[in-house]
Amino acid sequence: AAAQGVDAIVSTLGVRNPRSPNDFILNATRALIAAAKHAGIRRVLLMSAFGVGASYKKASWIIRLGYHVAAAMFRDKEVGEEVLMSSDLDWTIAYPGVLTNGTHSGNFTTTDLNKLKGVPWLPRIARADVADFLLTAASNDTWNKHIVVIIGK
Repeated sequence: AAAQGVDAIVSTLGVRNPRSPNDFILNATRALIAAAKHAGIRRVLLMSAFGVGASYKKASWIIRLGYHVAAAMFRDKEVGEEVLMSSDLDWTIAYPGVLTNGTHSGNFTTTDLNKLKGVPWLPRIARADVADFLLTAASNDTWNKHIVVIIGK
């Protein structure tokens, strides 16, 4: 019912305990896809985490270490992303740097994951800037069918 009458669905779901094996993101993504199709929504955006999937190889050693600590969470996110990418929806997956509670600055970079060579140390970005990106991307097709890395400047 929440998907009725909207132009896009944006998911920023996560788990409280990153060490707990689960399939929360996978199940939530499946439900999100079903809701979008039922409501006739084409545009779906998913905030994930840098270090998931193909971004792992482009991460700094400290991020890769975090991946091993929270491997179950990262795997759940990866499987959820695969389900979304295999759908016929107009999806965008966002990989933000380490999230902070800073104020909105509008001062961040967006890079297609395929064009990114790597990231330094622990790149950061304010949650407010990630929200800015997600809302902007939801209203246009610039990042359709792309995985986007979002890092504060």
